[in-house]
Amino acid sequence: MLVNRGDGSVKDGVIQLTVDNTAPTVSIIAPVEGQRYVTEDDEWVSVTADANDDWAMDRVDFYLDGAKIGTSTVPPFSHRWDLKLFGQNTPQTITRTTTLEDGTVVTDTVPAAVLSIPEVDKDGQKTGRNYTVYENGFGFLVGPSNTYTETHLIQVKAYDRAGNETVSEPVRFFVARKVKEPKDNATGYLPDPIALPPPAGRPT
Repeated sequence: MLVNRGDGSVKDGVIQLTVDNTAPTVSIIAPVEGQRYVTEDDEWVSVTADANDDWAMDRVDFYLDGAKIGTSTVPPFSHRWDLKLFGQNTPQTITRTTTLEDGTVVTDTVPAAVLSIPEVDKDGQKTGRNYTVYENGFGFLVGPSNTYTETHLIQVKAYDRAGNETVSEPVRFFVARKVKEPKDNATGYLPDPIALPPPAGRPT
């Protein structure tokens, strides 16, 4: 760097710059994989992310089934999602982004693909019932005696102040109505891992 002094002389100096190219680390610490909530007993899902950066964090964005539901800018990075049941007739969509040959970016919202995934019990044995699971992460199961369970995917995206970003691994949880049945018949279990297509609606 050249500095012009007041007397007209020029001083040649060196300034050391540090470029941050390292993305932050992030993981979801709550809820845990497979955690179950009951609408009559629980009011919300408290989502907490452990996010760290070598220099400084900027924010963490929270996603439920591919849709952004909140942002946190201070640790502990957390967001409260009010518990509710969407219902099996709620339309499920994903957002697809396509870059054309001329560089134009086109975004479309389309219906999410759906799969039928077998339910299993705590021992991993199939129960004979199937979850309807969409590629955005949402799913539901109608069980015996009109029992009803929904499943969701939580994911977070962490940004540092240099603009680097990292997407966490998803965590699946379940939301059910309270039922007067033996616990052995409770719904809320999916095979691990679940054979789903890449959910285009998730943060990338």
